[in-house]
Amino acid sequence: MIWPYCVNSLRGLLREV
Repeated sequence: MIWPYCVNSLRGLLREV
């Protein structure tokens, strides 16, 4: 599992909004 990757994706989406 790539936890850091998932977190990065979520952070990117939140930052984009």
